[in-house]
Amino acid sequence: MKLALRVALAVIAGVVLVLGGFGYVRVHREIMLLDSDMRKDHALIGSTLAVQVSETWFADGPSRATAVITLADNNREGVDISWVPHGSTQTLLPIEWQQLKGIRHEIVLLTRPGGELLRSEEGTPYLVTHIPVTGRGQLLGAVQLATSSELRDRYVRSSIISSVIATVVMSIVAAAAILALGVWLIGRPLARLTEKARRVGAGDPGEPLDLAQNDEIGFLASEMNAMCDRLAAANSKAAAEAAARQRAQEQLRHAERLATVGRLAAGIAHELGTPLNIVSGRAKMIVRGKVEGLAVLEYARSIADQSERMTASIRRLLDFSRRREPQKQLVNLTAVTSSCVELLRHEAERQNIELVMETSEEIRAHADPGQLDQVTTNLVVNALQASPPGSTIRIRTGLTKELSAGSEVAEPFAFVRVEDEGTGMTEEVRKQVFEPFFTTKPAGQGVGLGLSVAFGIVEEHGGWIDVQSTPGRGSVFSVYIPQEA
Repeated sequence: MKLALRVALAVIAGVVLVLGGFGYVRVHREIMLLDSDMRKDHALIGSTLAVQVSETWFADGPSRATAVITLADNNREGVDISWVPHGSTQTLLPIEWQQLKGIRHEIVLLTRPGGELLRSEEGTPYLVTHIPVTGRGQLLGAVQLATSSELRDRYVRSSIISSVIATVVMSIVAAAAILALGVWLIGRPLARLTEKARRVGAGDPGEPLDLAQNDEIGFLASEMNAMCDRLAAANSKAAAEAAARQRAQEQLRHAERLATVGRLAAGIAHELGTPLNIVSGRAKMIVRGKVEGLAVLEYARSIADQSERMTASIRRLLDFSRRREPQKQLVNLTAVTSSCVELLRHEAERQNIELVMETSEEIRAHADPGQLDQVTTNLVVNALQASPPGSTIRIRTGLTKELSAGSEVAEPFAFVRVEDEGTGMTEEVRKQVFEPFFTTKPAGQGVGLGLSVAFGIVEEHGGWIDVQSTPGRGSVFSVYIPQEA
């Protein structure tokens, strides 16, 4: 509608300029023609009267000659005709008698000798003409004609008014026609195109546009329909690729989890060995009847405790290795981290490395507990592999405020920090530590996916992993997870 209105206003301006210019030229031309006609009338009337006055002057006398002038003045409306004797100064305009050789025209504002304006409203100019009257070689006088331009001005005013009315009418008609055509041919299709563009921007292309117009707008609608088809195909392809990529990532994470389980198997087997020996020995003693009375009850309680210990260890191992669907929720980060530490504690004891959990207070974060468990386990396993016997690995959880990507305001984050006393990393290694299949471990101890998988999980949660390392002094891995969704 705005475009149609602008076009209509532009056309109206053009029509006004064209018709206004044409009206001005026409009125100016008519003024020139009217002035020319007035001069011609004066010349014709005056010349005719000059001949009659000259003939009558010498045939019937001066009084009869001047009577001809008076009679002509009475019979001619709109023109003041008078006789000016030779040498007279009682004229509407001063006459230079020696220089009056032919017809003399002049347009002036005139009054009678008494100050009264000649038959006209104040301020109206007159066309005054003097025509010499001669006879028998002498100048007898002059015929004086005076005509007001009032009639001409009235005609000019009526012409101007008619031109203005015609301009206004044509402008209104043109504006109405252009607005109607603009709304029908431009406004309505553009409104549909705008609505289509909004739906596409909102992700809902809807039905194709059907504009029966063989012009640029119709072509634009066809191109928009084709664009929507291409977008739909691209979205479908992107969705399929994203689903495939997600499945691949899940498979990769599960494979890494199973690899970690394999590394933990020796520690779990060692852990299960002692309780199994206790259960087996005391059960045999009960069967053989070597214990009696309250001792049997004590042995049975010991067997039950050791069985629960083995069951808990196996359950933790199964929970870690089981494949889960991602499900973010508000979780106790400290509890998840403590569970991971307990799962790996026997492996650490086997390597003569101490695991210290330095936080006991409840720290909450919005995350998937299974994926968060995998991230923490990978970091602690890497710390175990990098730490020498007799060293200590410290794990801590806490809260901090950090600037996330694209934000100018510090937001609350929960963090897990794993600090080891291992060999550390050079700057070059530190820059590549999260790349898939990058590893500094000996062959057979890892394929370089653990930290890469952990990095991907944390990034999907809207967080990041910070690494600080000094060669020979150990490394510090800090995982930051948003507290809110």
